[in-house]
Amino acid sequence: MPRHIIRPAAIAAATVLTAAGLANPPATAEDFWEAVFAEPQEKFGGVMADPAAHRVQVLVSEVVPADAGPPTLRRHHYRVDAEYFYPASAIKVAGCVAALLEVQRWQAEFGSEVTAETPLSLRFADGRVEDTDGSNVADGTINVRHDIRKVCMESDNAAFNRQFDLAGRDRLNRTMWEAGLKSFRLRHQLIGGKPNERRGHPTQHPGIALQTQDAVHHIPPHTSRAALPSLRPVTGYRLGKAYVDRKDRRTDQPFDFASRNEVSLVDLQDLLVMIARPDIDLGKPGLPLSDEHRALLIEAMTQDPRTSANPVYPDPPYHEYFADTWAKDGIDRVVDRHKVRETEKGGTAYGFKVMNAYFVHEPTERAFFLTATAYSNPNATFNDNDYGYKPLSVFLVDLGEAVARQLWARGSEKTPTR
Repeated sequence: MPRHIIRPAAIAAATVLTAAGLANPPATAEDFWEAVFAEPQEKFGGVMADPAAHRVQVLVSEVVPADAGPPTLRRHHYRVDAEYFYPASAIKVAGCVAALLEVQRWQAEFGSEVTAETPLSLRFADGRVEDTDGSNVADGTINVRHDIRKVCMESDNAAFNRQFDLAGRDRLNRTMWEAGLKSFRLRHQLIGGKPNERRGHPTQHPGIALQTQDAVHHIPPHTSRAALPSLRPVTGYRLGKAYVDRKDRRTDQPFDFASRNEVSLVDLQDLLVMIARPDIDLGKPGLPLSDEHRALLIEAMTQDPRTSANPVYPDPPYHEYFADTWAKDGIDRVVDRHKVRETEKGGTAYGFKVMNAYFVHEPTERAFFLTATAYSNPNATFNDNDYGYKPLSVFLVDLGEAVARQLWARGSEKTPTR
């Protein structure tokens, strides 16, 4: 039976991340990936038969406890940032962070009576006022906490687009850069957002009214103007052979992602590390989130939607594993998934599946971060809703199993199935 050949060019060595930066890689770096991808090609949905064609990128970071001092990360890179990938909804967590930092700015300006639960309204230049959510919310009003939960629990586009407007495109990106996440380029809102943002046009953001018990506080509208060229030597922005536009017209030329959202796989994972494990020193400034707001965000990225009182989600379709990544199905083959805590935000769009998750095996407190992406588009056509995602889902499930076997299998309560 054929097996994977892991070529040295496809592998970046494992690194140990300390406060002083990246240390020399251990000698067993290549062995990690040889072991992870040691299954036949039928495993991983067939994706690993040609990882370059599927634009596979994987970053695994083991949390390494220290006898004294903070923990560190041991990182394993597989084709990380080899080419462009579309981050899809995984990038939405940046909007959650920016919205919470806006709340902290409002508190500094207007006082502590402003919170993440303060009702707010958005007042657009065309006279439209958006002040109600309209779905599965207790009182119908918009607030930052509720939108964060909708983004993390159901990947709601309208909630993310409001976060984009609350901070503004310029400040949203600057927030990421100031944290040390220099590759973030949030150029546009998602479905239902402003159509011209990604074409480099200035973007006008609405005014905001905050309704506290004693007063209404107003934040004036503003315009984002900063250009957002990529600063990374990334290739592969043009994909496929054709695309379909909003009027169902087909154009027979590659689809260009150069004006779409982007981020490096490392920065995407580092954002999650900054949220979930601020005790780990990445050698970057980090996020100035308050403890209260960090806990709010972690809860939204961790909680089973079926246990949420606000928003309230029906079951089905919000079944037991709705908020879990595909990888957790694979991890369940190694350890009981109900003993694994997962904090995550992934996404699917334009043929890309993206996973960004932090897993903790609660009985042993062993933990790792797993960030990965893979691409599928058999007919090389975009916007026709025919991307062939199933092999990518299988890939991520099997990847979760393979990584967990390497890091957690010893002492686990499950008998290996192979």
